Amino acid sequence: MRKAIVVASYLLATAAAAGTETLGGWTTTSEPDERATLVTALAAARGASQDDPSFIIVRCLGGRTEALVGTAGDWGLPRSSLEVVTQSDSGAQETSRWDVSTNGKAVFRSEGVEDFLRRLPAEGRLTIEVRDRIGGVHANAFSLDGFGEVRARVASACGWTP
Repeated sequence: MRKAIVVASYLLATAAAAGTETLGGWTTTSEPDERATLVTALAAARGASQDDPSFIIVRCLGGRTEALVGTAGDWGLPRSSLEVVTQSDSGAQETSRWDVSTNGKAVFRSEGVEDFLRRLPAEGRLTIEVRDRIGGVHANAFSLDGFGEVRARVASACGWTP
């Protein structure tokens, strides 16, 4: 959990010069860079134990849409992938492979990010399960309150239709 707090603190600190806003359960920052507007949205989960998902980041970075889920623990070896199961209150369960970050503390959705974000409701809850390299299941629920506006901002910055 400490790492999630450090990541969240870093995002908030770097946002001092940028526009920072809270939208429901999301903290967003927006700042122009040389190619496009950088938009980052962070949602933290309460009650995460060491290896549970503890934060979600959705962002437009250099014109590319990214979605990642992070932990204070460790999920796997870099450059591998893990099975991630997502389910919102109003949607069907979806299982896909997400790539492990170089430090093993996050997984990134590598394909179909925009479609994934379009399928999420603007409000409600999103449950995320990450199956680690030894078969353990780590799960947590995140508030999607305010996500409709987050999605619209990221889509606008990256040039796709929400």
